[in-house]
Amino acid sequence: MVLPVSSLTPTAHPLRPPVTLKRPYETPILQPFPPPTPPPSLTPTAPTTNLGPVISKDKVRETLLALVQDDQFIEMVYRALQNTHQS
Repeated sequence: MVLPVSSLTPTAHPLRPPVTLKRPYETPILQPFPPPTPPPSLTPTAPTTNLGPVISKDKVRETLLALVQDDQFIEMVYRALQNTHQS
């Protein structure tokens, strides 16, 4: 027995609303105005190549050797290790 086409189509409304509905909390994709232009004082004029002082491995080694000989540094590290071990 073949059912008529009209009886095969669902009569209940879908549980989800159509995707085309606009929700009030969504932000629009396109903004109505272009973003403001930053003032000239905030616009870089030329790329800066000076990245600050260069730190070499030798300088790091010298600094660490000086720190491990400092009693205050050793106490600070000791307390930090105790605090992390107790927590």
